[in-house]
Amino acid sequence: MTIRDELPHNQHFVPQHYLKGFADSCERTHLWVYNKGWPYSKGTKSNRRNPFRQAIRSAGARRDIYSLTTIDGRRVQDAYEKTIARQEEIGLPILRKLRARESLSLADKVAFSVYIDLMMDRVPAMAVNAAPFIRSAMKEYSWDLLRRKSAEEGLFSVARRFDPDLTESVEAVERQLLLEGIVQRSPTIVKQLASMTWQLFLAGGDRVFPTTDNPAFRPKQLGLGKENGFLVMPIDSRLALLISNVVTPDCSYTPATTKQFNLLVGVVLSGATAQAYACRSERSILRRLSGSKYR
Repeated sequence: MTIRDELPHNQHFVPQHYLKGFADSCERTHLWVYNKGWPYSKGTKSNRRNPFRQAIRSAGARRDIYSLTTIDGRRVQDAYEKTIARQEEIGLPILRKLRARESLSLADKVAFSVYIDLMMDRVPAMAVNAAPFIRSAMKEYSWDLLRRKSAEEGLFSVARRFDPDLTESVEAVERQLLLEGIVQRSPTIVKQLASMTWQLFLAGGDRVFPTTDNPAFRPKQLGLGKENGFLVMPIDSRLALLISNVVTPDCSYTPATTKQFNLLVGVVLSGATAQAYACRSERSILRRLSGSKYR
């Protein structure tokens, strides 16, 4: 292992290729970042301004968010990140189609539904949403079996770590379960999304759509299979995708009315866990972030 492998590095929970659709029109390598709950103070310094302009390569990222130190002490630096990158490739051609305002086939909807499912699972909100499932899985975890297996293989130091009373061991297993959940796609969700109606709303005039650190947002209380279930995902600054169960022409690009635009922006910003991203500085975005309806 090299020194580089041992050092932490930024890993994106909102991919750079997606955030480029919300770039500052005057500086395409940057966008504007809004911190939820902070007062408005326009500028460029992230430590005292809100919003501030940030390089896309640094936005939507955290140190070692997909890295893992296993219970036996092995450092897994980028295996999960590579899996995520491979899954992204399934939906990237469709993202490009959407940004080119091209028509979509059913196969395109299925492929992009895989991408949406990944987007929902890779974000910081995933850890909170997954906590009950991880706790349930931990009750079934085979501590004794794995301890005996390690001992039989002569790995006594590893065997001692398979102990539910050791905090560091429990945390290692919980984190591995979380990361395994991130890279496991849900055929049920993909099928449900692909079978729903997709409406593509265009922002007219000087309006622009923001996005957030939870870009593919669906309210928890509204299941996708329910009559009023829906998901909203901005595609770029001028286009937002609404997936719902309403009966209307599928995959049509429609200019958003003022009411529709305001509703979509409200839902998008209500999904933010900590940050929103936009192509410019707007006081109205921070006003929305401080009054989120959905949690």
